[in-house]
Amino acid sequence: MHDAYAITPLEHMELAAGCLKVIAHPVRLQMIEVLLDHRLSVGELAKLTNTPQNVASEHLKRLKDHQLISMERDGRNVYCKVIEPGMRSIIQCIQARYTSPPALNPKAQPAHIA
Repeated sequence: MHDAYAITPLEHMELAAGCLKVIAHPVRLQMIEVLLDHRLSVGELAKLTNTPQNVASEHLKRLKDHQLISMERDGRNVYCKVIEPGMRSIIQCIQARYTSPPALNPKAQPAHIA
């Protein structure tokens, strides 16, 4: 191996891969996206993502177990918010790549010129 290349130790990349596996679900990505700027209850998140509340709770538990969000009880509700600051740049990257107009999206089908 060449010493001139900076490379992150494998054990760090294994932790990163575990985190990426947790967030690599469309509903969890939506939850993270909205929780970056809002503190919402589990019920609100379930409704917003069109997910049954018990399924939403499981998604949120996985995010909490990886210390990406916090969950705080307030009366009968449990409220969530993102606590991992790196999530903002990941979501911004996804938004830039996948919410661009089709003409700018490399995965889009090319337009045929008549």
